[in-house]
Amino acid sequence: MSETNEEYSDYRPEHGNHQNSRNDSILYKSNIQYDSLAGNAFSNSKTPMTTIITDPALLVGNSLKLSGYIKLLKTAALVGAVKFNGSAYSLIKQIQIYYGGTPFVNLTQYVKYLAQFRRNITKSHTEYEQSSLTGLEGQDLNATPGARYNFELDLDIFGLVKKFMPTSDLAKMEIKIVFESELGELFNCAVNTAGQTVTGYELSDCYINADTITYKGSIHQKIMNEFRSAKGVEMASHSFQCSSQDLVANTLSHNLRASANFMNLTNGYVIPIPQTVVTNASGCSPVDIVATATYANKDYPSNEIIKLGNNGRPVQPGSFVGASKKLTHYNGVLSNASATSKHSNVAAQLTKLYKTDDYQCTSGSWVKGLLNDERILNNGENTYPANGLVLVSFNTASNQAGKSALVVFEYTSIIKVSQGQIMLIE
Repeated sequence: MSETNEEYSDYRPEHGNHQNSRNDSILYKSNIQYDSLAGNAFSNSKTPMTTIITDPALLVGNSLKLSGYIKLLKTAALVGAVKFNGSAYSLIKQIQIYYGGTPFVNLTQYVKYLAQFRRNITKSHTEYEQSSLTGLEGQDLNATPGARYNFELDLDIFGLVKKFMPTSDLAKMEIKIVFESELGELFNCAVNTAGQTVTGYELSDCYINADTITYKGSIHQKIMNEFRSAKGVEMASHSFQCSSQDLVANTLSHNLRASANFMNLTNGYVIPIPQTVVTNASGCSPVDIVATATYANKDYPSNEIIKLGNNGRPVQPGSFVGASKKLTHYNGVLSNASATSKHSNVAAQLTKLYKTDDYQCTSGSWVKGLLNDERILNNGENTYPANGLVLVSFNTASNQAGKSALVVFEYTSIIKVSQGQIMLIE
């Protein structure tokens, strides 16, 4: 009795069942270097970098990376280790990305803390290790005096559009970065001896790179017609807003008021950070202020309640009674990070640091249902009826003098392109 392909296909390895196909519409993919208007050399005294992308090919929106070399400048006497606070993401003090003049990434403060937080909650163990390598995390920049160290930073960590984007036929893309000038915000060094000082840094061969796709002419024209049509194209992404509030000294009850004016607010996070950065004789922070995030005495917030407006429902784990337990907080953040099937292998670094109480992030979620996909444009909360007021309250067991609470909001932003017009919906 003869067997057909269907009769024994279940017994073949997976690759044996693969059906051949062809892709005749794409001619090729390229990775392109885009130089900035100010050249490729920057430093702690030359910090603005603006790059404009106008490419006849279609830009892969979430492929943007910042690449370059860093060289540490210091006095000859300094022989101790000098490392980034967190990683090379701390180089970025501000980042704004515009499409057709519309900013869909607009981060003007706390960028290094946001980048570390996003790395902690979104990446698997392997992905975090790759990010650690490319971000020079833990690298002693003074190991070989005068040496240059290569870094490459994935800008999708800040929420980019996961679409092919025309940048020549329709609208240009503009990436504005301001590099950090305060050395204590950027580096940590335990050396506290007069004359042993970090004096600055230099960046060289510094540019933006990204992937582009070149289609056949007829296919490219069909795509452009869709962008120019009355219906147009909507490109959604998850975006972020950061603000901080100092925790009042000599009190154990903390009440925060944050502004979140968005059409679709999905998640909120609270991260303890230092109010100010204290430097030692090296001109750097004596400790890494970014890699860990703890309350004084490593207190976890108790009775934490997060809600929208005075009459809003509590959205933190634990519902109306508030969140107090360490693992309640952890599972709340983990649930927000793994809210889609694509994000099941996440939060490796968060898990590692929660074991030692070294990253005490907490969270609340306005997501309806189980999915936090940027393509679901109404899965969160419209905050405008409550005037965008978010209230966060919690208790601590000890005085939190010198600590601030960084509040990070995650929301859906939509770039709509229609009939040559570009608008941003937040």
